[in-house]
Amino acid sequence: MSFNIKQHIEKKFREATSSGELFDTFQQALKLKLKDIDLYKILLGNMALNADEIKMFTEKLCREFEDLKYDLYMWSANILENTLSEENLEAAFAYYLKASELDRTNHLPFMSILKMYNVDFDLPPKEKIISIIENAINEVKIKSHLFREMADFYGYIGDEIKKRKCLTLAAQYKRRENMS
Repeated sequence: MSFNIKQHIEKKFREATSSGELFDTFQQALKLKLKDIDLYKILLGNMALNADEIKMFTEKLCREFEDLKYDLYMWSANILENTLSEENLEAAFAYYLKASELDRTNHLPFMSILKMYNVDFDLPPKEKIISIIENAINEVKIKSHLFREMADFYGYIGDEIKKRKCLTLAAQYKRRENMS
C-alpha cells in the first residue's frame, strides 16, 4: 500500500464536510485493511458526524479490528460525552463500560465514568456509578488514581466523609505503588 493513499484518506477524514464523503472514504480504508487507530480517531472526531454516525463507525471498526476495541470505545465515549445530550451521555457511559470490561485492571475507564457524572441530572445515576466502581476497585492496578477521582466524585455529590476516606486510601495506595 502506498503511503500516499493513507495520506489521502487521512486528509479526507480531516477535511470532509459531509458524512457521505466520510462513509465513502471509510469504506475505502476498510477495503485496504488499514489498521491505524490514529487514522480512525481522526474520522470519529470529524465535526460532520452526528452521534448516531459516530456510534455506527465505532461499532463497525470494533467488528473489523477486535484488538482496537478498547481504544475505540474510550475515544468515542470521550467524543459523545462532550456533546451534552442525555442520549449521548448514556452512549458514552456504555462505551466506557465496554472499555472497562475489556481491561478490568485499567483505571482510566472507571475514572472517566466518575468524571462524567452530572449532578444536575443525576446522569449517569450515581448509585450505578458507585456500584460499578466498588465492584471494580479490587481489580484495578493503579488504585491511587482511582481513589483520588472517587474523592473528587464524593466531594462533588456532597459526601465529605467518603471523600476524606478516599483521599486517605489514595495516599496509602500511592505510597505502596511508589514502593513497587
